[in-house]
Amino acid sequence: MLQKLNKPLIISGVSILAGFYLCIFIKKNTNLSLNSEVSIEINPLEILTTLITVSLAIYVTRTLGKQNDLEKTEKISLSQYLTDFKDLANEKIYNILKEKKFDSPSTNSDLKVLRKKASTIINLGQEFNYFQKNEPLGIDLNNKVRDIWELLTDCPDQLDGRTNKTVKEGIDRIRLEQINKVETSLIDLEKIVFSLTMLVNKK
Repeated sequence: MLQKLNKPLIISGVSILAGFYLCIFIKKNTNLSLNSEVSIEINPLEILTTLITVSLAIYVTRTLGKQNDLEKTEKISLSQYLTDFKDLANEKIYNILKEKKFDSPSTNSDLKVLRKKASTIINLGQEFNYFQKNEPLGIDLNNKVRDIWELLTDCPDQLDGRTNKTVKEGIDRIRLEQINKVETSLIDLEKIVFSLTMLVNKK
């Protein structure tokens, strides 16, 4: 944020110094005065100083106002991207969990989309200086998507009723454990998204 304010602050400082030296120059090199018979004395130098000050105030206010509006838009957009990612992850993964077979081309495609979206959001945050380079939370987010992907592809398929009861119960137990791990990882993913959102809003 400080970097974004540098330009208007530098311009303002230079303008104020220019106005100051201009006033000194006018005062030393000109004889601006009014007739002593005028009852209300007006110092032209004071008028000029006031005009410069007001002009600078208007300029700085407008410039900083636009800058603040831009930063607000950036924050809202990035926060919304994170929320959309969290919602998309929940939707896609819970839809996968409804299937009998998790390791499928459809699952791989959905998880690739989630990894790409996560990487894109982190890169945007770094580009606009909301996240540091190699942001630890960004790395955690990508790793969490990868972990969920591995859990899903390592999960056995659901068996039908014609399978041996003992075998089916064993497979169902393993499958349930994997599903629980996936759901826990989704909770962890939501925590990471929340932390990233707070990081954006602190800037």
